Amino acid sequence: MALCLVLLLATACGSSDSGDASDTTEDGTQKLRVAFVIPGSISDGAFGTLSYAGVQAVQEEPYIEEAVYVEGIDAATDASKAIRDYVAAGYDVVWAQSGLHSASVMEIAPEFPENVFVTLAATPEDQTFDNVWFAANECESAYYAAGALAAQTTQSKVIGVVGGRENPLYVACATAYAEGAHSVDPDVEVLTVFTGDFNDPLKAKEAAASQIQSGADVIVHFQDLGMTGVIAAAEEALAAGNQVWVIGKGVD
Repeated sequence: MALCLVLLLATACGSSDSGDASDTTEDGTQKLRVAFVIPGSISDGAFGTLSYAGVQAVQEEPYIEEAVYVEGIDAATDASKAIRDYVAAGYDVVWAQSGLHSASVMEIAPEFPENVFVTLAATPEDQTFDNVWFAANECESAYYAAGALAAQTTQSKVIGVVGGRENPLYVACATAYAEGAHSVDPDVEVLTVFTGDFNDPLKAKEAAASQIQSGADVIVHFQDLGMTGVIAAAEEALAAGNQVWVIGKGVD
Protein backbone atom coordinates (compact mmCIF):
# COMPACT_ATOMS: atom_id res chain seq x y z
CA MET A 1 0.00 0.00 0.00
CA ALA A 2 2.76 2.45 0.95
CA LEU A 3 4.77 1.54 -2.15
CA CYS A 4 1.82 2.27 -4.41
CA LEU A 5 1.42 5.70 -2.85
CA VAL A 6 5.12 6.42 -3.40
CA LEU A 7 4.54 5.74 -7.08
CA LEU A 8 1.40 7.86 -7.06
CA LEU A 9 3.39 10.73 -5.61
CA ALA A 10 6.05 10.39 -8.27
CA THR A 11 3.62 10.27 -11.17
CA ALA A 12 0.63 12.32 -10.09
CA CYS A 13 2.06 15.14 -8.02
CA GLY A 14 4.87 17.49 -8.84
CA SER A 15 6.72 20.19 -6.95
CA SER A 16 4.75 23.20 -5.83
CA ASP A 17 5.71 26.60 -4.48
CA SER A 18 2.27 27.17 -2.97
CA GLY A 19 1.01 26.16 0.46
CA ASP A 20 2.43 26.27 3.93
CA ALA A 21 5.89 24.81 4.54
CA SER A 22 4.33 22.11 6.70
CA ASP A 23 2.40 20.93 3.63
CA THR A 24 5.53 20.15 1.64
CA THR A 25 8.44 17.72 1.95
CA GLU A 26 12.04 18.87 2.37
CA ASP A 27 12.52 18.95 -1.40
CA GLY A 28 9.46 21.16 -1.87
CA THR A 29 7.09 18.45 -3.10
CA GLN A 30 3.49 19.01 -2.09
CA LYS A 31 2.35 16.47 0.48
CA LEU A 32 -0.65 14.26 -0.18
CA ARG A 33 -3.94 13.97 1.64
CA VAL A 34 -5.10 10.38 1.26
CA ALA A 35 -8.43 8.70 2.06
CA PHE A 36 -9.26 5.01 2.23
CA VAL A 37 -12.72 3.50 1.76
CA ILE A 38 -12.67 0.13 3.56
CA PRO A 39 -15.51 -2.34 2.90
CA GLY A 40 -15.38 -4.29 6.17
CA SER A 41 -14.50 -3.65 9.78
CA ILE A 42 -10.97 -2.66 10.79
CA SER A 43 -11.32 -5.12 13.69
CA ASP A 44 -12.24 -8.14 11.53
CA GLY A 45 -8.81 -9.71 12.01
CA ALA A 46 -8.47 -10.02 8.23
CA PHE A 47 -8.78 -7.66 5.24
CA GLY A 48 -10.13 -4.74 7.23
CA THR A 49 -7.42 -5.07 9.87
CA LEU A 50 -4.74 -5.29 7.20
CA SER A 51 -6.22 -2.23 5.50
CA TYR A 52 -6.10 -0.26 8.74
CA ALA A 53 -2.47 -1.30 9.29
CA GLY A 54 -1.76 0.06 5.82
CA VAL A 55 -3.44 3.38 6.66
CA GLN A 56 -1.28 3.67 9.77
CA ALA A 57 1.88 2.87 7.83
CA VAL A 58 1.05 5.40 5.12
CA GLN A 59 0.44 8.09 7.74
CA GLU A 60 4.08 7.76 8.83
CA GLU A 61 5.45 8.48 5.36
CA PRO A 62 7.11 11.90 4.92
CA TYR A 63 5.13 12.72 1.76
CA ILE A 64 1.77 12.31 3.51
CA GLU A 65 0.04 15.28 5.14
CA GLU A 66 -2.95 13.24 6.28
CA ALA A 67 -4.33 9.71 5.90
CA VAL A 68 -7.93 9.01 6.92
CA TYR A 69 -10.37 6.16 6.42
CA VAL A 70 -13.99 5.13 6.63
CA GLU A 71 -14.95 1.51 7.35
CA GLY A 72 -18.00 -0.62 6.69
CA ILE A 73 -18.63 0.79 3.20
CA ASP A 74 -19.92 -2.26 1.37
CA ALA A 75 -22.77 -1.10 -0.89
CA ALA A 76 -21.86 0.59 -4.17
CA THR A 77 -24.12 3.56 -3.44
CA ASP A 78 -22.40 4.14 -0.10
CA ALA A 79 -19.02 3.88 -1.81
CA SER A 80 -19.96 6.53 -4.37
CA LYS A 81 -21.00 8.94 -1.63
CA ALA A 82 -17.88 8.29 0.43
CA ILE A 83 -15.59 8.81 -2.58
CA ARG A 84 -17.33 12.03 -3.60
CA ASP A 85 -17.27 13.33 -0.04
CA TYR A 86 -13.52 12.80 0.20
CA VAL A 87 -12.91 14.53 -3.14
CA ALA A 88 -15.06 17.45 -2.02
CA ALA A 89 -13.08 17.63 1.21
CA GLY A 90 -9.85 18.09 -0.74
CA TYR A 91 -8.21 14.67 -0.56
CA ASP A 92 -5.72 14.08 -3.38
CA VAL A 93 -5.88 10.27 -3.47
CA VAL A 94 -8.92 8.11 -2.74
CA TRP A 95 -8.32 4.38 -2.39
CA ALA A 96 -11.53 2.33 -2.65
CA GLN A 97 -10.57 -1.08 -1.35
CA SER A 98 -13.27 -3.42 -2.63
CA GLY A 99 -14.03 -4.89 -6.01
CA LEU A 100 -17.59 -3.69 -5.37
CA HIS A 101 -16.26 -0.12 -5.42
CA SER A 102 -14.60 -0.30 -8.84
CA ALA A 103 -17.66 0.70 -10.88
CA SER A 104 -18.14 3.76 -8.66
CA VAL A 105 -14.49 4.72 -9.08
CA MET A 106 -14.62 4.44 -12.86
CA GLU A 107 -17.80 6.52 -12.95
CA ILE A 108 -16.43 9.26 -10.70
CA ALA A 109 -12.78 9.47 -11.82
CA PRO A 110 -13.37 11.23 -15.18
CA GLU A 111 -15.17 14.03 -13.33
CA PHE A 112 -12.08 14.80 -11.24
CA PRO A 113 -8.95 14.55 -13.44
CA GLU A 114 -6.78 16.28 -10.83
CA ASN A 115 -7.44 13.54 -8.28
CA VAL A 116 -5.97 10.05 -8.24
CA PHE A 117 -8.08 6.99 -7.46
CA VAL A 118 -7.10 3.41 -6.64
CA THR A 119 -9.49 0.50 -6.93
CA LEU A 120 -9.30 -3.24 -6.39
CA ALA A 121 -9.96 -4.57 -9.89
CA ALA A 122 -8.18 -5.87 -12.95
CA THR A 123 -7.19 -3.21 -15.45
CA PRO A 124 -9.89 -2.96 -18.16
CA GLU A 125 -8.80 -4.01 -21.64
CA ASP A 126 -9.97 -0.63 -22.96
CA GLN A 127 -8.21 1.29 -20.19
CA THR A 128 -8.83 5.00 -20.71
CA PHE A 129 -8.40 6.29 -17.16
CA ASP A 130 -5.33 8.47 -16.70
CA ASN A 131 -6.03 9.01 -13.00
CA VAL A 132 -7.04 5.51 -11.87
CA TRP A 133 -4.69 2.84 -10.55
CA PHE A 134 -5.99 -0.73 -10.69
CA ALA A 135 -4.70 -3.08 -7.98
CA ALA A 136 -5.51 -6.71 -8.79
CA ASN A 137 -5.16 -9.65 -6.43
CA GLU A 138 -3.56 -12.45 -8.44
CA CYS A 139 -3.54 -15.21 -5.85
CA GLU A 140 -4.50 -18.29 -7.87
CA SER A 141 -0.99 -19.77 -7.72
CA ALA A 142 -1.02 -19.62 -3.90
CA TYR A 143 -4.31 -21.49 -3.78
CA TYR A 144 -3.00 -24.07 -6.25
CA ALA A 145 -0.20 -24.74 -3.75
CA ALA A 146 -2.73 -24.80 -0.90
CA GLY A 147 -4.75 -27.40 -2.78
CA ALA A 148 -1.67 -29.56 -3.24
CA LEU A 149 -0.97 -29.26 0.49
CA ALA A 150 -4.56 -30.17 1.31
CA ALA A 151 -4.40 -33.28 -0.88
CA GLN A 152 -1.20 -34.37 0.87
CA THR A 153 -2.78 -33.77 4.31
CA THR A 154 -6.27 -35.20 3.98
CA GLN A 155 -7.02 -38.60 5.41
CA SER A 156 -10.58 -38.75 4.10
CA LYS A 157 -9.82 -37.66 0.52
CA VAL A 158 -12.44 -34.93 0.95
CA ILE A 159 -11.42 -31.27 1.24
CA GLY A 160 -13.44 -28.08 1.31
CA VAL A 161 -13.64 -24.43 0.24
CA VAL A 162 -15.71 -21.89 2.19
CA GLY A 163 -15.90 -18.64 0.23
CA GLY A 164 -17.63 -15.33 0.76
CA ARG A 165 -18.99 -13.58 -2.31
CA GLU A 166 -18.86 -15.63 -5.48
CA ASN A 167 -16.82 -13.15 -7.52
CA PRO A 168 -14.50 -14.02 -10.44
CA LEU A 169 -11.33 -13.72 -8.34
CA TYR A 170 -12.38 -16.25 -5.71
CA VAL A 171 -14.03 -18.56 -8.22
CA ALA A 172 -10.63 -18.68 -9.96
CA CYS A 173 -8.92 -19.31 -6.60
CA ALA A 174 -11.35 -22.14 -5.80
CA THR A 175 -10.67 -23.66 -9.22
CA ALA A 176 -6.91 -23.37 -8.65
CA TYR A 177 -7.27 -25.01 -5.21
CA ALA A 178 -9.07 -27.97 -6.79
CA GLU A 179 -6.53 -28.21 -9.60
CA GLY A 180 -3.68 -28.20 -7.08
CA ALA A 181 -5.34 -30.96 -5.09
CA HIS A 182 -5.97 -33.07 -8.18
CA SER A 183 -2.35 -32.65 -9.28
CA VAL A 184 -1.45 -34.67 -6.17
CA ASP A 185 -4.43 -37.03 -6.08
CA PRO A 186 -7.06 -37.02 -8.85
CA ASP A 187 -9.46 -38.87 -6.56
CA VAL A 188 -9.71 -36.14 -3.94
CA GLU A 189 -13.23 -34.68 -3.70
CA VAL A 190 -13.45 -30.89 -3.36
CA LEU A 191 -16.57 -29.40 -1.73
CA THR A 192 -17.16 -25.71 -2.49
CA VAL A 193 -19.61 -23.30 -0.85
CA PHE A 194 -19.87 -19.52 -1.26
CA THR A 195 -21.89 -18.04 1.60
CA GLY A 196 -22.44 -14.68 -0.13
CA ASP A 197 -20.81 -12.76 2.72
CA PHE A 198 -17.19 -12.35 3.83
CA ASN A 199 -18.15 -11.17 7.31
CA ASP A 200 -20.86 -13.51 8.57
CA PRO A 201 -19.34 -16.05 11.01
CA LEU A 202 -22.61 -17.96 11.38
CA LYS A 203 -23.00 -18.61 7.65
CA ALA A 204 -19.33 -19.57 7.38
CA LYS A 205 -19.59 -21.91 10.37
CA GLU A 206 -22.68 -23.60 8.95
CA ALA A 207 -20.95 -24.09 5.59
CA ALA A 208 -17.80 -25.52 7.20
CA ALA A 209 -19.79 -27.78 9.53
CA SER A 210 -21.76 -29.14 6.59
CA GLN A 211 -18.55 -29.93 4.73
CA ILE A 212 -17.09 -31.59 7.82
CA GLN A 213 -20.21 -33.73 8.12
CA SER A 214 -19.65 -34.71 4.48
CA GLY A 215 -16.14 -35.89 5.31
CA ALA A 216 -13.94 -32.83 4.68
CA ASP A 217 -10.89 -32.79 6.94
CA VAL A 218 -9.03 -29.87 5.30
CA ILE A 219 -10.86 -26.61 4.55
CA VAL A 220 -9.55 -23.45 2.93
CA HIS A 221 -11.53 -20.24 3.40
CA PHE A 222 -11.97 -16.99 1.49
CA GLN A 223 -13.44 -15.09 4.44
CA ASP A 224 -12.73 -12.02 6.53
CA LEU A 225 -14.61 -11.86 9.85
CA GLY A 226 -16.36 -15.02 8.69
CA MET A 227 -13.13 -16.95 9.20
CA THR A 228 -13.94 -17.16 12.91
CA GLY A 229 -16.93 -19.33 12.01
CA VAL A 230 -14.80 -21.70 9.93
CA ILE A 231 -12.31 -22.04 12.78
CA ALA A 232 -15.13 -22.59 15.29
CA ALA A 233 -16.51 -25.45 13.20
CA ALA A 234 -13.05 -27.05 13.08
CA GLU A 235 -12.62 -26.60 16.84
CA GLU A 236 -15.97 -28.27 17.52
CA ALA A 237 -15.00 -31.15 15.24
CA LEU A 238 -11.72 -31.53 17.12
CA ALA A 239 -13.55 -31.57 20.45
CA ALA A 240 -15.62 -34.44 19.06
CA GLY A 241 -12.45 -36.33 18.11
CA ASN A 242 -12.32 -35.36 14.43
CA GLN A 243 -9.14 -33.57 13.29
CA VAL A 244 -9.92 -30.87 10.73
CA TRP A 245 -7.28 -28.54 9.31
CA VAL A 246 -8.06 -24.96 8.24
CA ILE A 247 -6.00 -23.03 5.69
CA GLY A 248 -6.37 -19.29 6.23
CA LYS A 249 -6.32 -16.18 4.03
CA GLY A 250 -4.37 -12.99 4.55
CA VAL A 251 -3.60 -13.37 8.26
CA ASP A 252 -2.69 -16.14 10.68
